[in-house]
Amino acid sequence: MISRSAINSAGIASGTDKVSQHAYQRFYAQFLSDYDGNGSFVEIGYGKGESIVFWKTLYPSAFLYVADRQVVAKGDGFEVIRCDQSSRDQLMGFASFLSDKDVGVIVDDGSHIPEHQLLSFNSLFQVLKYGGVYIIEDIECSYWKRGGSYGYSTEYGLGSSRSLVRKFLRLANWINREFLTSSELAVLEHELSDSGFNVDVLEGVASVVFAHNCLAVRKVFPGDVVLASRSYLHSHRI
Repeated sequence: MISRSAINSAGIASGTDKVSQHAYQRFYAQFLSDYDGNGSFVEIGYGKGESIVFWKTLYPSAFLYVADRQVVAKGDGFEVIRCDQSSRDQLMGFASFLSDKDVGVIVDDGSHIPEHQLLSFNSLFQVLKYGGVYIIEDIECSYWKRGGSYGYSTEYGLGSSRSLVRKFLRLANWINREFLTSSELAVLEHELSDSGFNVDVLEGVASVVFAHNCLAVRKVFPGDVVLASRSYLHSHRI
């Protein structure tokens, strides 16, 4: 398990704003606690390349795949692949490429646009191995009512139906769907689909953790899916 102090030291040495600005070291030791550092590690967004140094310092045995809409590069233990996360077709192509890469972690540090974040989640979550974690950084843009990020406008806000935070909060009920009546579940599935989720992808969600400017979605282990669809023990109470 990578410690908070190790994450902080790697962040300072690499110059990434994950530590200097966002202080994600507060949460990443927990988010990444089950990752053994082997297989593949995926990040959306190249930036200036600091994250490559950061992640390779923490996980030298992992192969790092980075998706970026402009940069293409290769190096020792990493590859940057052109993929625009606003494009469903390009994301699905990237997902196909990753399908046999034993992906344990995916980090979205791309455009920060809620629609792109959800599209990327729908496209890539299924390539995670069982027990893997999908982290979405910079959920702050869901709260912005004006301005922009990487050339995209950010007209959202606390009450916006387009807010990524608002959408993912609905997953609390989805994770606990065992306790819903059939009619309630049908309504919830409809709401989740209308909000942009691929409900088939959600079958693999074990938990969602919210933190300061980020969230982490854990993927189920084999056999755990049935726990959410079994008949509730106390069915007379619902």
